[in-house]
Amino acid sequence: PVEPGTLHRDEEPGARLRFASARRGPSWDGATADPAAEGALPVPVLPPTEAALGTWARLLSGTGTAAAPGAVGWVRADQEAAPSVEGGPPRRSPREIVRRFRSTASPAAVKLAVYLAAAPLTLPVMQLVQRTMLPHSGPAEMAEVLFSGALRQLDAADADDGEQWYDFHEGVRNVLLGPLPRDEATLVLKHCSEYVAQRFGTGARNFPAVAAAQLT
Repeated sequence: PVEPGTLHRDEEPGARLRFASARRGPSWDGATADPAAEGALPVPVLPPTEAALGTWARLLSGTGTAAAPGAVGWVRADQEAAPSVEGGPPRRSPREIVRRFRSTASPAAVKLAVYLAAAPLTLPVMQLVQRTMLPHSGPAEMAEVLFSGALRQLDAADADDGEQWYDFHEGVRNVLLGPLPRDEATLVLKHCSEYVAQRFGTGARNFPAVAAAQLT
C-alpha cells in the first residue's frame, strides 16, 4: 500500500528529496528507511496524469526549496512478490476488506467505491458513474478500486452481452452502501439506469437489488 504525504526539495544543489508522512509526521529522505519497515526505501508513486508528472518534473529540475503532495510505497531489497488473489474469495471479513481499503486508498477512490456499490459493475457503467459523481477523478482512482481486493471478476461464460462484469466480494457491497445517503444513491441509479436499459436491456444482470432496497 502507498502512504500519503509531502515530498520536499531542499535548497542545496543536488540535495535529496525528503518525504514527510501525513500519518507519521517525521520526514525521511531517500536513503532512510521507514521506522515501521526496517530496510525499506520510499519510492514515489505517481498517477499517469499530465499534472502529476509535471509537478514531479518541476520538483526534480527546479532550484530552491519546494514541496508537493505525493505518496510513496515502501520497498525493501528482499521484497517478496504479492500473493495471488485469484482462485477464491478473500479470507478477510467484508468489514475488514473495506477497512483496509479505506486506510490505504485516496479519498476520491473511497468515494468512488461507495458510489459503485449502488451500480451494476461493468466498466462502461463504472466509468459513467465516475464521470457524473466524481468528475475530477481519473484512471488512477478507478485503478485503486479495481485492484483493491474488494472486487472479483465474474465468469465470462455467465455473460451473454460480451462485457466483463465485476462484483464485490460477498458482504462488501452492503458495508460500502451503509454510509451512502439516500439522495446520492438515487442519483447514482438515475445516471446509470437509463444507460443500462439501453445497452443491456431492462433485465441487465448484476444490477444490485440491495442498492434499490436502500431507497425504499
